[in-house]
Amino acid sequence: MNAPLTAYTLHSSAARWVDEVCDRFEAACQQGSWPRIEGYLDGCPHEARDALVFELIQIEEHYRREDYRKRFPDLAQGPSTGPSGTHPTSSARDRYELVGPHAQGAMGRVSVYYDRVMRRRVALKELHAGRSAPSEVQNRFVMEAQVTGRLEHPGVVPVYELVRPAAGEAPFYTMRFVNGRTLTDATRAYHDARRTGAAAAVELLTLLNAFVSVCQTVAYAHAQGVVHRDLKGGNVVLGNFGEVIVLDWGLAKLVRSTDAPEPGTGAEDADVEHTLQGAVKGTPVFISPEAAAGRVDLIGPHTDVYGLGAILYEILTNRAPFVGTTVRDVLAQVEGADPDRPTSIVPDVPPKLEALCLRALSKDPADRYATAREMADEVQRWIAESADRSRAQLERERFFTLALDLLCTIDADGRFQQLNPAWETALGWSRDELMAREYAEFVHPADRDATRAVVRAIAGGAPRPAFENRFRHKDGSSRWVSWTASLIPREHLVYAVGRDVTDRKNAEEALRRSQERFELAVRGSGDGLWDWDRETGESYYSPRWKSMIGYEDHEIAHHISEWESRLHPEDRERALAALRSCAEGSETAYEVEYRFRHKDGSYRWILDRGVAVRGPSGVIRMAGSHSDITERKRLEHELRASEARHESALAELGAELARCRGERG
Repeated sequence: MNAPLTAYTLHSSAARWVDEVCDRFEAACQQGSWPRIEGYLDGCPHEARDALVFELIQIEEHYRREDYRKRFPDLAQGPSTGPSGTHPTSSARDRYELVGPHAQGAMGRVSVYYDRVMRRRVALKELHAGRSAPSEVQNRFVMEAQVTGRLEHPGVVPVYELVRPAAGEAPFYTMRFVNGRTLTDATRAYHDARRTGAAAAVELLTLLNAFVSVCQTVAYAHAQGVVHRDLKGGNVVLGNFGEVIVLDWGLAKLVRSTDAPEPGTGAEDADVEHTLQGAVKGTPVFISPEAAAGRVDLIGPHTDVYGLGAILYEILTNRAPFVGTTVRDVLAQVEGADPDRPTSIVPDVPPKLEALCLRALSKDPADRYATAREMADEVQRWIAESADRSRAQLERERFFTLALDLLCTIDADGRFQQLNPAWETALGWSRDELMAREYAEFVHPADRDATRAVVRAIAGGAPRPAFENRFRHKDGSSRWVSWTASLIPREHLVYAVGRDVTDRKNAEEALRRSQERFELAVRGSGDGLWDWDRETGESYYSPRWKSMIGYEDHEIAHHISEWESRLHPEDRERALAALRSCAEGSETAYEVEYRFRHKDGSYRWILDRGVAVRGPSGVIRMAGSHSDITERKRLEHELRASEARHESALAELGAELARCRGERG
């Protein structure tokens, strides 16, 4: 076997040792005995241990997935309804009820649960029960949930909850359960039909449109500083209602992050910048050459571009770019061999698609597409250009009929030439009503000029980014639509794909209004408001809070130290004790008075009231208000002084009376 160990920072003897152990381990996996990784680490040279663990995990994951697919062939169609079962951890016992298994890999599994609180089905991902996972694996599991949760995009499944229970129990997280099939399954179905002559070109276009959605999702992730590293058709789900979801961000690399992993989880040390050179991560038949070689330092967005090329290769040929009898054979091919041309496998693969696919699979990252968006644009451009052929007219019409998004072509006069049924479903207008008038008549008046300008630019050949506008529904309401569009050469038609994003826009508007109401309430209140997130360390101080001590809004940073540093030395410990008592004790609120330093150096008396919000692990957030009670304190002081003077005067008067009585006596 040829082992791709050239990039390992190991001595040749240690590399040979790793070779031999991996060969024995893989042979055992092929026989279905599922050996324990720990049993293969005895005698391992210290400098090779991390590299060996990663390779063994990679090999086991490949064979376990194959075995699971053979034993549960119906899982891709969705989970079967079964009796309720036990829960993954005691902390979730009262909320989640097991419905059935869904899928699994070497390290973890996904099951379908019923969420009693939200009354819905969710997908719950957890590490395998009864197995002590290395801390690096647990850290990556947590980071996968955090990375997936922060990628707020329609192409990424939303994470509902990350649960890390008591010590000794493994973490798990829940997410939206998407009914559908994988892109790999859809590709197999297309090629099965193609071989029997039953497939239509529109089915390939459907797969390619899904592929474009995957590219756009990956481009978004890259914009957020996240590289997926394990892109493949099996990690893409095509939902039953048009969703295209990229799953399994467990091997993600954070190449640029403004939101660091949560302190204390260990996930901050799980980023691949700390991974040993030579550790292979990813699915072998889809892995990039730099990843196969263990070149962690070369992993970046171009690695995902290679993965996208491998997915496109599978769509075109129904197989991965490289195949072999063992994982290590495949990795050797990935590093040193060129993939077969798609046309040598499926002769009628369009030449343009073959060319862009092979470019994405270049060994040298510099020869690939610079970005995932660029690759999406190339494929989308081919889709548009394919409409230029008269033979494709009927197929395009059929594609329009099947698509769930709004599809249309617009001529130079601004009139619709083609529409799919989704228009009537989404907007209520019949096809005849839409075709009889200029498209701009159905656009919201406030968006009409901008939309016309964009369409004119596209018709003139200018590339345009996605844009949004409002279309009038027949019932008088408006629907927000997100558009991507391009020019169809020689037909002088603009081809546009729209997706209804009204729910998202409404949510954004509701959030904006809520923020405005909050800001008005803050301005109308005489108190200064503060908020402290203990999990992130971030704080917020309202403008009024700052103005109480003489500062403009921009002059004080949002950090807890800004509060601590201004406490009067004589009141500091008392104020901190009150805060700690609430944050670490059983109290849910506190109230304390102390002196607070003003910008001019004087001190103001503050009445500080706070409340705590508790989570499973304790207080996660605190918020409260500052009231300036300096004047009240001054009056209290004057009252006490007046009372003291009054008491002194009474005492003097009593003494004088006593003296007078003594003189008369």
